[in-house]
Amino acid sequence: MLIPIIVDIVAVFIIVFADLYRQHYKKLNFNTIIISMAVTGLINLLFINKYNFITITTVAMLLIWAILQFYVDRKNGHALIHTQRFIAIIFAFVMSLSTLLIYKMSEASYYMSLPYLAPAVFLIGGIVLFVSTFQYSERKKVKPIHQLSYPMTVGEIIMVLSFAVMTILTPFWYVLLIINLLFCVFIVWSKLFFSKND
Repeated sequence: MLIPIIVDIVAVFIIVFADLYRQHYKKLNFNTIIISMAVTGLINLLFINKYNFITITTVAMLLIWAILQFYVDRKNGHALIHTQRFIAIIFAFVMSLSTLLIYKMSEASYYMSLPYLAPAVFLIGGIVLFVSTFQYSERKKVKPIHQLSYPMTVGEIIMVLSFAVMTILTPFWYVLLIINLLFCVFIVWSKLFFSKND
């Protein structure tokens, strides 16, 4: 268990500080956190060597999220973290290391049907996030998403919460729920997606 943790820390360190170096240590791209989660999620899957619905779906969701975030960045501009960089770096490490906990507990779910709800929740968040890249005139045609004041923020939060749904009723599910809720609070507090395009 120690080796995957060390590998995760090194991987996140390289990804995060490569982006900070590129931004002259003045800002951090939000997508860097998602990329670090996706990379460590894939690495952890190989280390833990447990291939079940929860582990494979978690990796797939993280990879899809990273790709979708790249697309959102291209369409709406980069979500850059300026003043809360230190907290963002902590979340990059904590969220990435949490995949180890998810994989370790993946076969110990008390109710195995519940994790199947997570991809549906993730898909809803992904659709809301994708629609947020539309022009306002196009977005008005997509009901009821056009009524949301901040669809990007809502989409990101729903996607984060889908990982909490994945682990509900597993041992230590409350730890992951707290981590995900704190990450949602960070997204809202940092106002990353409260843009004019949103």
